[in-house]
Amino acid sequence: MQKERKEPDFLVAPYIIRQGVTLLWAKRSVGKSALTWKWASSVGSGLSFFGLPVKQGKVLYVDVDSPENIIASRLSTQAVAPNVWFFIKPGQYGIPNPRKEVEDELRETSQIIKPDLVILNTLRKLHRLDDKDSAAPAEVYGYFQEMFPQAALVFVHHSKKSQSDPRFKVRTDETFSGSSHWIDDAHAAAYLRKYSDPNFNLQLVHVKSQGTAKIKPLPLKLDRDNGTTLTSPLFEKMLKVYTIMNESDAKGGALDEIIAKAVGVQSITAYKYRQIVERGKFPTSYHWMDRDHGDGDEDEFED
Repeated sequence: MQKERKEPDFLVAPYIIRQGVTLLWAKRSVGKSALTWKWASSVGSGLSFFGLPVKQGKVLYVDVDSPENIIASRLSTQAVAPNVWFFIKPGQYGIPNPRKEVEDELRETSQIIKPDLVILNTLRKLHRLDDKDSAAPAEVYGYFQEMFPQAALVFVHHSKKSQSDPRFKVRTDETFSGSSHWIDDAHAAAYLRKYSDPNFNLQLVHVKSQGTAKIKPLPLKLDRDNGTTLTSPLFEKMLKVYTIMNESDAKGGALDEIIAKAVGVQSITAYKYRQIVERGKFPTSYHWMDRDHGDGDEDEFED
């Protein structure tokens, strides 16, 4: 009780806790790979994840789903990220009793790279256990925690099959395949879903982080032509607002007119954006996407 307590230490706040386990899930072909590649790039470079704080570190991306030529082809459209290594070996790993050659290669890779973050894509190919078995998550998570003791772990998972009955409703935090212990035994969790909006087509829903409040869904835009380029129009817009406010001598309504013209919104919306920034919710701030700062308006970022 007398020990000094510290805030949770994040690699990507609030989704990836240092030396913790994060569960990310989505339906097939939504954009899980693009998102995790962006996480890897952000941590490797130390640059913010669309306005959310990041700590730089070494990243190991373990892909067990796709062959190297497919991954290389998709990644060729992106800038090369520093401090990111790929371990590409498609197949069924059979955790917690994998093939010896796979285990030896993973162990050697861990010793050489000493990663701060390991992203494992996808969960279903890592083990032969029953997803619905409540003991399976502890077995799988525990195996990789022992293999990479210094690293944060991100497990990429799939959503459960959709119900045919339109009256059937499920909670966001129960839409992944298998036992609820996959999220119970994780330290953080996020759900990537499609979203229909003129400015973005995805939302990253923050479902869980131990020791921190949940943040609002982060709107994202995936380039459907190449399937890899991920952007955040909201981040770009609010960063422009923040930059104008720091560089312009204008005040009040005059400043709102400048913001409105630069961002392409009405003056009343520009005023709203300015108020958000003045409350401390600017990109890379601690409160960038939180729920409990200011008035907590869920729709404050909408035009």
